Amino acid sequence: MVYALYLQITANKEDYSFSYGNTPNNWKLLKDKVDGKFLSTQVAGGFIGSLFAMYATSSGVPSTNSASFKWLDYKGDDAVYR
Repeated sequence: MVYALYLQITANKEDYSFSYGNTPNNWKLLKDKVDGKFLSTQVAGGFIGSLFAMYATSSGVPSTNSASFKWLDYKGDDAVYR
């Protein structure tokens, strides 16, 4: 059986919000205002930025499940890129 799950990460300076949905325009907030300051070079001591990627795991438990990623859309509209 195949299920579609859409994930969205919104970054606003050091705050991150995570949402999910079963269609691309039906978002349900998972967690809001997650503090991402620990990702900064000043706090992490040499870390040079954050990376968004898709990743799936069975958390070390044997599984026959699989994950398939068909696309990733990134909209880099940070002020630094304008």
